[in-house]
Amino acid sequence: MRKFLLLGAAVLPLAACETGFPEPSVPPSLQFQSDAPPEESILDDIEPPTDLLSGGEAGRPPPPPGETVRGYRFHDHRAADASTRFLGDLDTAVAACDRAAYNAARERWLARTYEAEAQERRSSAVDAGWADSAAKRAHDAAELERMYRERPRFPVPCPPRSMAGGKTDWGMLTAGWASIDLPTTGIGFQRPYGGEERYALETADRLDVERLGGEAAFEWSGRYILGGLEYGQGDGRTAGEVPASAGIDTGIVFNGLSPAGSSGINIGDRGSMNTTETELEYWHAYAKAFLTTEGPIRPFLYADFLHAETRHDMSYFYEGTGGSFVFRVEQDRMQTIRDRAFGGGVGVLFTSPISPRWRVHALGSIGGLFRETDLDSREHNQANFGPMSDRDFLIERERSADGFGVTGTLAVGLEYDLSPRLSLGFGGHITTLEEVGAVYNPESGDDVFFDGREVELTAGRATSWGGQVALRYRFGAPPPP
Repeated sequence: MRKFLLLGAAVLPLAACETGFPEPSVPPSLQFQSDAPPEESILDDIEPPTDLLSGGEAGRPPPPPGETVRGYRFHDHRAADASTRFLGDLDTAVAACDRAAYNAARERWLARTYEAEAQERRSSAVDAGWADSAAKRAHDAAELERMYRERPRFPVPCPPRSMAGGKTDWGMLTAGWASIDLPTTGIGFQRPYGGEERYALETADRLDVERLGGEAAFEWSGRYILGGLEYGQGDGRTAGEVPASAGIDTGIVFNGLSPAGSSGINIGDRGSMNTTETELEYWHAYAKAFLTTEGPIRPFLYADFLHAETRHDMSYFYEGTGGSFVFRVEQDRMQTIRDRAFGGGVGVLFTSPISPRWRVHALGSIGGLFRETDLDSREHNQANFGPMSDRDFLIERERSADGFGVTGTLAVGLEYDLSPRLSLGFGGHITTLEEVGAVYNPESGDDVFFDGREVELTAGRATSWGGQVALRYRFGAPPPP
């Protein structure tokens, strides 16, 4: 049996916003040659188009007096539609620190592209009651001009932003769950007549784990450093019986020879009752150093440390009569695996805004894991028949091993800004570990008696998948718009 943690996995993929952009693709003749702000061009002096004011979308009533588009009131629905889309594109470009997208939206406005798209969305019929007076048209024209001149301006240079899209320093709390697929061990044996021996009952092959954690990010020596700590615990249980009088022999296998030199007890097809319980608890500390905070794709290096403990409690029980005698056989195993793992590797984070408040994140990482593993095994065997030395005895073993394996993680997340400082995130991940600690208990008495095998500390592959929610708080002043 093994246990493991998500080494190198992201709780939520995080990002640092781009701080440098190529010059906009505007002809040199349109660039300011004066002391005007470098991000603006002579296009700003061009009056916004007034053709947006012709007609409106059929089937909709004129807007009420209180209806506005971010403070700008329009009588004509087509003017309002184009304005809303224009301002939305500007907000998205500013949030992404994307100069090219900002200039593209501005030029789409001046080229009347938003008007053309609004025309395509309108019906063939026109309500003549809309924008049917010179006063309404003049008012709409004034609002369009005011909206264009008061539009959100692209900041130069793009302000430094954190990996969350806000201030550099932040802290985050996370809560989530994970389902861990892992190999099994077991207790007892069962063997159909003429068949092979196998465990009477195996442990759970999947554990449900609850997770709590915290992260913090800060700038150090020109790079963003992220540190985190996560705690998790979970369990899994199984119960079952080997049916009596079904042509299936059953019994117990010792984890070593008994005091009388026996490898186990076979009670025939009398049946048995069996239970297992597995508990996992871990602490996981990790750090990431982002090599760049510019652009949507950001590589990083990571290192982490894991301390995990898994406990298996397994029980085999039989009680039945043979004539006037009541036979009783019991076996209880308590096995604890302790892992100390050191890992490191590389990863890539993709982050991009999808609206002024929403961002999407995706992460992939791969690395190596060196582990040191200890096993404490205690087995208590009891029977009320057989040699006296074998009726109540313990087999205790300690094992140690180390190894190295590869680990990989894929994660995705969405983040929503509740305010300039506070955001809420949702994410999911899948992680695989090539080598983690596991325990082998002999399934056959022949393995113990003839081959000399005992309980062993082994290794194998494990996979985890799960999700979480996160609440992030940005320290310092709120980020600029």
